[in-house]
Order: sequence, then structure tokens, then C-alpha cells
Amino acid sequence: ACRSPAAGAPDAVTPASPARTAAPAEVEQSALPAGSIAVLLPGEASGSRWAAHDRPAFETCLDAAGAPYAIYSAADDAAAQRAQAAEAAAGGAKVLVLAPVDDTAGAAILAEARAAGVKVIAYDRLIPDAPGAELYVAFDDVAAGRLMGETLSPLANALPSRRRNVALLPGPAADSRAVRLREGLLAAIQPSLDNGRWVLAGDAPAADWSAEAGAAAFAELLDRSAVEIGAVFAAGDALAAGVNEVLRARGLAPVLLSGDGASVAGLRAILSGEQTMTLYRPYRLLAETACQAAVAMLNGDEVVSFTTLTVNNGAGEIPFIRLMPIAVTRDNLAQTIIADGFHTWEEICAGEYAGLCGE
Repeated sequence: ACRSPAAGAPDAVTPASPARTAAPAEVEQSALPAGSIAVLLPGEASGSRWAAHDRPAFETCLDAAGAPYAIYSAADDAAAQRAQAAEAAAGGAKVLVLAPVDDTAGAAILAEARAAGVKVIAYDRLIPDAPGAELYVAFDDVAAGRLMGETLSPLANALPSRRRNVALLPGPAADSRAVRLREGLLAAIQPSLDNGRWVLAGDAPAADWSAEAGAAAFAELLDRSAVEIGAVFAAGDALAAGVNEVLRARGLAPVLLSGDGASVAGLRAILSGEQTMTLYRPYRLLAETACQAAVAMLNGDEVVSFTTLTVNNGAGEIPFIRLMPIAVTRDNLAQTIIADGFHTWEEICAGEYAGLCGE
């Protein structure tokens, strides 16, 4: 009812359009009709992807399917999200679509849902080292890291030999997403390190995903490095912004620079030449896929009919509907980000940035 073909579509079997159930009954953070779907989002700050992309896509798809549902936002409060999950289960929810605030909250919600006989779809974020959800629906983070490496590698190979020194800025060391991104990235670039074409100047996990943490990690890396760095594999657009902040402050030339998130700031950096690429994850497609799986699960379909893929979360294999991110550079920004309506030229080139877009 709500799926349409798009770049980055899942390479696993996609659930069939669900049959219509009872009349739509959207209820926000209140008692649910028995046999409902609850979508638990970590937060919906103004301008966030959750508010701009995920929530509207869930609403459209669940309304079209005729499934009773509620959508909760935890305002990035793990305790609040646990309370919302308990409320949804007590109110009649039979399927939770869970994007956890953090791994600890996710594991607790999983355990409590299992005890209550409620099925869980882990959405966008794998919950590590815990008895698994029935299904995991997400973009492939290992593939995302590999795509970063493959996109920058030809450009790094063309650098003068003195600048073929690369640095990794993979995100927080304890973050499961950062770990998987780093795994994919190393798989892509290790041959160039092993054959001596490049030198690894440093591997600097950041304290968190912010620009401030990225700047601190990169500044420390520069302070202990004696070589000229030509490429930085940053695992997020905000981390990349921190790299550029340090380069500008020290009067250093721009470097080849990756990112992830297709943020307005990251796209501006790409257009200005300070960032080379970012990864675009079509969140609307992700939400539609999870929505269809949730409705099918509510209707009694077996998870094995959705996908043949699995992913190991440290405690076992979880059925996995995998979507692929898209590498975005200056050359294909219009054909991806703009064409999909993820951002507009007006957003990217507003105010002082008007000159970035030309005509």
C-alpha cells in the first residue's frame, strides 16, 4: 500500500502490501486498541530526521494500511522510552517498531516486550548483545563504511605521494554503528594500506558524534602526527565539520573528506569544496519497509517470509531486511538528494549560502 521503487531499495524479500484491517485509528501516546502497532522513536527535535522523514512516512503508510497505531517520541530520554514501551504493551500493542535511545534502553525494552508477548522490530539501530528482536530493518552500516572507502579511494590514489596519508575518524569506540562502519571502511581501504600506497596517519575515535568531538579527536591526531594528511574518513557529517574547523583554525588546506547523514551543513560543505562526499539514507523508504513488516507481522505472517538475510548482534542471528545507502558527491547531489525531496536547493543555499548553488 505504501511502497514505491527507489534507489537504495532493500536487497532482501520485501513484505507484500498488507491487507486492510480495521479502520485507521491514530492515537498519540494514549491507550491503544487491542492488536495495535506502536512506533517508538528516540526523539523528534525540530529539523531532525525523525520529525522530517521517519514520522510522516510511518503515518502515511500505517494510515494506508488501515492499522491502528500510536507513534511515541522519547525526547532522547531512555527512561521515558521504556515507560512508553510499557504503556504501549499494556494498552494493546502487539508489535513494537523500536528505534532505541541507546543500547541499554533497547535491551531492556526487548526483554520486557518478550515477557509481555509483544513482537519487536529493531528499527534503524541494531540492539547488541541482547536476546534478539524478531526482525531488524536498517541500512547496512558495514556497506556504508565500505562505500565511504570506495568513493574516496580513487581520489586518494591520485594525491601526491607526500599527501597519501589517511586518517580515520570512525565515531565513538563503544557505539555499535561506529564499529560496523569502521569494519566496512577498513575492508575497503586495507589493501591500499597493506601495499604501501597509503600510510595510516591515525585512527581517532571521537567521544560522540558531534562536531566538537570530531574537532577534538582530529586536533589530537594532528598533534601527534608528523606527516601531511591528505584524506580523512569521517563517519558522520558533524565529525567532518569538526575536521574542517580544525583545518581552518590551523591554516591548513582542505583534505579529501567523507561524511554520513546528508545533512544541510554537509551538503553545503560538499558544494564549497570542504567535504568530498556524504552518505544518503532514504529514511522514507526505511520507514515504509518497517511499516509493511509491522503490519504483516500483526496479521500473523512469519518473519521468514520477509527476508533470508541475518545479522549477528552478539547474542545470535537476527533476520535482517537490509537497505543500502547512497554515496552523494557534488556530481550527483541533484539526482539524489534534490530529486527525492530529501532537501531542497532553497534549504541548502539559503541566506549567506546563496552563492553555492549558482543557477
